[in-house]
Amino acid sequence: MEKESFINTGRFTDLKKFLNLYPKENLHEDCADVVLYEGGNYIQVLKTGLFLYDDYTDKKLDNVEEIMWKKINNI
Repeated sequence: MEKESFINTGRFTDLKKFLNLYPKENLHEDCADVVLYEGGNYIQVLKTGLFLYDDYTDKKLDNVEEIMWKKINNI
């Protein structure tokens, strides 16, 4: 799958709905919502407005998506 197609699968998901789908996920204590992508990949949306993927945070979702894309594809 191309990067743009993958990124376009991202959907903002309510925290409660996400936890119903993935009850074993260990989210950041300040997680407010989740951006869920194809294959179960996700980026957390923190109460501070930052986006979090692994240990990387940024105010811009595009930047965090780039980090996620690289990690998923071992780039």
